[in-house]
Amino acid sequence: MARCDRIYFAVQQLAIAKEGSSTYTAVKGAQTLSLGLDVPLQEIFELGKLEVYQQLEDLPDTNVTVDKVLDGNPLIYHLATRDASTPTLAGRANARCSLALSVFDSTNDAASGVPEYTVQMTGMYYQNISYTFSVGDAFRESVGFIGNDILVSNDPKILNTTDQARSTGITVNGQFTGVQDPPDGVNRKQHLIFAYDAVSLDSNGQVAEPDATILPNIIDGISNSGTNEFVDNAYNSNVQSITVSANITRERTDQLGTLEPVCRYIQFPVEITTEIQVVPRSHGLVSATANGILNTGNSACWNGDMNLKNHTIRVASCEGTRIYLGKKNKLQSLNYSGGDAGGGSVNVSYTFRTFNDFTVMHDADPHTSGATWWTNRASYLL
Repeated sequence: MARCDRIYFAVQQLAIAKEGSSTYTAVKGAQTLSLGLDVPLQEIFELGKLEVYQQLEDLPDTNVTVDKVLDGNPLIYHLATRDASTPTLAGRANARCSLALSVFDSTNDAASGVPEYTVQMTGMYYQNISYTFSVGDAFRESVGFIGNDILVSNDPKILNTTDQARSTGITVNGQFTGVQDPPDGVNRKQHLIFAYDAVSLDSNGQVAEPDATILPNIIDGISNSGTNEFVDNAYNSNVQSITVSANITRERTDQLGTLEPVCRYIQFPVEITTEIQVVPRSHGLVSATANGILNTGNSACWNGDMNLKNHTIRVASCEGTRIYLGKKNKLQSLNYSGGDAGGGSVNVSYTFRTFNDFTVMHDADPHTSGATWWTNRASYLL
């Protein structure tokens, strides 16, 4: 009989642990996972011979990217930062974690029991993070990781006795246990929260509400206070998608005497971008001139905002995700397209940019202070 062994979604499970801990938590709602190993090589040649003299190995880099649907379970970002000092980007910057990919027999119905093998990656730092809220798909989170160590359980090729013991000791078993239905259901277009209760305004004149989506008022249909009002059984703004991305770069700190880096610190400032796509009811465009439309005196020495003001951006979904991007978001680009003779509608894409303001909160944050952060979430609007 021909063999039909393979690896597919039902027999692989990714779990995350706090660095140094053996207690792993499965990533619930995971959709895709990619894993790569890069070993930089430096070629050394010698006089008198064409053949390479030696290929020196540098520090191996392990890269992992995983995404999940937003469903009320803990976020990947939060599972990976359980030793953070605060929920802000800076507070989570130096948190490390361990990832474990367990693979089971292809005839299993679920990732349960003892895996065929487990791949463990320790000392992993999170990298680029993005959240996507779209009318055409489930809401999603994507997180990238980088580290140096990757071990396959009971790998016979390992000669280093320390790594032999580590490889033999990998015991992350199946995580498919307990209630499997998502606690809040997979969120999609109807689950973005525009409703608000707060009547106070922040310094930008936008509603100071921690549990509502607040957007820049230059977007077609958004009110001066940043709300998307519900009028005549419809929202004023035809928002199609919101994508928030933290473009994180990490730098290594090396030292003589060891190949392993001391740390991989975040290279601040970190650019945070928010792309918002809208099918406009009107033109959806923004004025901008060489002299600056905000330059009331038309002065060449004007030192204030020229064409754009700062805006507050916050995103809130029913399953618990809250993303606070501060009050200094400015429009970076605008793209008006579509509406061609083929019958399609015009689409306007707005891209806003800020730096370092990236606080992501969730009521299921497993951090020991997660519940306190959530209770006091309004304080992170300041």
